[in-house]
Amino acid sequence: MFTNVTTCILFIFPLLFLNGHSKDCLKINSCSCSFDDGSGSVDLTSLGNTDGTPRFRDVFYSDEGYYYSYNPCGGFTEGDCNAAAACISNQDKSEQQQIGDASSAAFKYDGSEVVAAYTSGAGVLRLTEVKLICDPKACVPVFEPQGEQAAGQFGMKLTTICACPGMCDSTGPKSNCSGGSNSSMCFTKSAEFTKRCDRAYDGKEEPIKVLIIDNWDGVCKFPDNDDVALSLNNNISTCEDVINRCNPSQPFSVNGYICKAA
Repeated sequence: MFTNVTTCILFIFPLLFLNGHSKDCLKINSCSCSFDDGSGSVDLTSLGNTDGTPRFRDVFYSDEGYYYSYNPCGGFTEGDCNAAAACISNQDKSEQQQIGDASSAAFKYDGSEVVAAYTSGAGVLRLTEVKLICDPKACVPVFEPQGEQAAGQFGMKLTTICACPGMCDSTGPKSNCSGGSNSSMCFTKSAEFTKRCDRAYDGKEEPIKVLIIDNWDGVCKFPDNDDVALSLNNNISTCEDVINRCNPSQPFSVNGYICKAA
């Protein structure tokens, strides 16, 4: 399986910490680290699913033709992957390979971003490094697999406000994400999809500009108003499901992954 993916014996544990920079992000737990210069902590707790599923599931990387899954905090099960932080699936999703154990999480600072690193395997090891990109406006995390960088070494990117030191705790952002001086962000109670609005959405007083669909049945009942953002929440739907069945023109997300941006 995975004819383009190779593995080798990697002596990687010392390399995770020898970054040569004057400051570092010291591990607090498998979900967070704290800068040793006192500039704050990076906490991914709120980004991880806690039900044994990956927050980002089967995201296609076209350069290889493989699918990547990742859960920033806590292990998940997908096919042959168990208690995984990162997993790769072949083209027909019939086989999986674990490329990062949730329990192996380590952190380092590369001089510009914090990198979360995960290892997997005994003897023949695999390493996955996730570059955490700080963006105060990224209330919805954006996951991008980067594929195999070298033999047995995989790269990913996660852009999120929670990669910014001190801006998130275990429950999520400590304040509304910055949407510009003349706008705030809509936060929904049943999803993490966000969209600019006049005032914070509380589900009652202000016009609803975010449509939440729990347990979507696949029926295309989307509003025509382009100002409405869609967010679908269930463990089955994917971006491809919605695009193939309905092809909505308005921005939407599925299970925290942005399918079409505002």
